[in-house]
Amino acid sequence: MALAPAHAYFTGSMGGAPFIAVTLSDASRAVMTIDGREVTIEQTTGFPRVGGATLELSLDGEATFAVLLRSPRWAQPLSVRGVPETALDDRGFLVVPARAWRGGDRLEIDFALEARRVG
Repeated sequence: MALAPAHAYFTGSMGGAPFIAVTLSDASRAVMTIDGREVTIEQTTGFPRVGGATLELSLDGEATFAVLLRSPRWAQPLSVRGVPETALDDRGFLVVPARAWRGGDRLEIDFALEARRVG
C-alpha cells in the first residue's frame, strides 16, 4: 500500500494516441510529460464522504491526449460532467477520448457511493 500513491497516475499510448491514466480517487498532484509538454494534474476530492473528484490540468500551450479514469464496480456508474462521449474499456477504465487540453481545463467526475451488494 505504501507504493499506491506512486502509481496513482501513469502515461501510455492507446491506438496511437497518448493518455494519462488516473487510478486513485485521492487528493493528489502529479507532473508528467505527454505530447512533448509538461502537464501537471491536480486532483481534489472529498472522497470517501463525497462521490466525486475534480481534476485540473496545468500546462503551457496545448497538448493532445486521452484521459483514462479507473472505474471500479463499486463506484459505477462513473460519469464526467461536460464530456459528451466516454466509454468503459475492458480494463475497467472510463475513457475520455483524446482531445486538445489547455491549462485550466477541468474534469468533474461523479461516482456512486450508495450502499449496495456487489457480487
